[in-house]
Amino acid sequence: MDYKFLFQHPVFYKKDDRLKFFIADFYCHKLRLIIEVDGGVHESQKEYDQARTELLSLKKIKVIRFKNTDVLENINKVLICIKDQICAI
Repeated sequence: MDYKFLFQHPVFYKKDDRLKFFIADFYCHKLRLIIEVDGGVHESQKEYDQARTELLSLKKIKVIRFKNTDVLENINKVLICIKDQICAI
């Protein structure tokens, strides 16, 4: 597999005829895949994150999320999940 993920990459969209953007933790344009690593702040913004995921889905961009603790404590499981997602695309 040879895919490049860009770190802290802006993903643009239009809303109300205005150009806006989200910052993706990791984005691969070739796969149209975003990987988000969520810290504690995301517990208080679940509705925002869900709306963002739905908007990106309309742009045919898939979003997968991991908690910081999963990345820090079980990186092998996270990497297997990412690989499985890539293979499914």
